Amino acid sequence: MGRQDWLDVDMDFFNGSDDPVEELAALLDAVKPSTPAAIMVEHHRVVAHVRRAVRLGHLHTPFTVLHVDEHHDFYHGPHRKTMDCGNFGYFLKGKWYDRFTWVASDESYHDSDWDEATTWLRKRRKKVDVVRHYPWRKRGWNPNRIGYATFAVSPDYLNCVLLDCAEDMVKLVTKHFGLTTTVVIKELGGGCADENPDDWGGDPKDWGTARQCDGLRVFSPRDNIATGRLRCRLG
Repeated sequence: MGRQDWLDVDMDFFNGSDDPVEELAALLDAVKPSTPAAIMVEHHRVVAHVRRAVRLGHLHTPFTVLHVDEHHDFYHGPHRKTMDCGNFGYFLKGKWYDRFTWVASDESYHDSDWDEATTWLRKRRKKVDVVRHYPWRKRGWNPNRIGYATFAVSPDYLNCVLLDCAEDMVKLVTKHFGLTTTVVIKELGGGCADENPDDWGGDPKDWGTARQCDGLRVFSPRDNIATGRLRCRLG
């Protein structure tokens, strides 16, 4: 079998989109519904999913990483021993891939961390490139080459518009690939910014991530998508 690509999408890519749901739908149109896929909350959880995809033969190495993300996820250098959503790129096994393509949004920025990451990748003989805007609209990738697709919600990095439609975007992904999730959106109402959150109803651990938005607290999906219980086509 020929080589395949891993499509890795972080929903914060759509922070600058006029219609995030429509743009995500356009992306999904460029991915076959039969493609093995997974969805998770925190982006670094993807490493375990990719390891399993490689083990089961859904991704053939070395593959190209198509990283659709507002962030490149090679932050803070390669020496940290703890993996998180900002540095998990360094935890991808080198033998898995030979090209890292960062599909960067208009909201993305290049900084010293990206320069350091580029140097690190090239020293390991990885091809590195950055493309912007929407390559799926320009046939910038071949759906037949995508062997595996992952989607991360990353609620801590979504703007207020995207938080409002995050549930719809999750449903769009799960419907396209036939995935099953445990999405429970907590809506506790909009309190004032100076209101004491301890006075609000419900168990704080169920609130998810609270962020300030125009003086109101907005609650995101956070861990309401139970990563460990997500079913995908890999089994």
